[in-house]
Amino acid sequence: MIRAILIVSLLVLSLPSILRAQPSISGGIEFLNRYEWRGFSITETPVVQPGVETSLGRFSIALWGSAAFTDRSATAEFDEVDLDVSYTAPLGRLGEFTGGASLYTYPHQRRFSLKNHTSPEFYVAVAPAMPLSPEVAVYYDANLGDGFYASLSIGPEAAILGQVFSLEGLAGYNINQFGVEAGFSHLDLSLSTSIDLKLVAVSPRVIFARTFIDVMSDRFLFGLSVRR
Repeated sequence: MIRAILIVSLLVLSLPSILRAQPSISGGIEFLNRYEWRGFSITETPVVQPGVETSLGRFSIALWGSAAFTDRSATAEFDEVDLDVSYTAPLGRLGEFTGGASLYTYPHQRRFSLKNHTSPEFYVAVAPAMPLSPEVAVYYDANLGDGFYASLSIGPEAAILGQVFSLEGLAGYNINQFGVEAGFSHLDLSLSTSIDLKLVAVSPRVIFARTFIDVMSDRFLFGLSVRR
């Protein structure tokens, strides 16, 4: 009951900004040479990852998917479709607060069932208004992961010969999600840029991923996304 009251109160307080806001829709598709997630190697084959997002006021809804496009007989079970709903609130000089929920779905698992092949996750994130654009986030997976995950990221930008490049660093800490012993799970470093082609924006990026789960290992990922 208390949770329902809090949700209704939040909606009522946000209603004026929702009514004044104009909805926006964006989408894109990214191709990667492999799929890494929070220190786990999901697939070692190339993947395509489409996504679409709509925002209304401080609320956002996003639909995202991932599928390998080679060796489908062996990789189809790792296909993923995720739904995310979030709310972002300004904190003045302190930056921004975001709270949300995601539903992970693995539709091509054999004998698919909601209990065994979907997983809800809840999260909060704070992005202080500071140099390097830091963000701290905490996630709780309520089913398949059954545990917590936290991340700290930075995302500075720099212009070189008029082209803006983004350098992002992210450190992840797994707190017993998917049966992993608590500890640092991975460190990701990525470099990307966006090229405006008027109708679409093309963004190449390269990622260095070091995982600490089980055995420390290093991997390089290469991606190319197209957004509109």
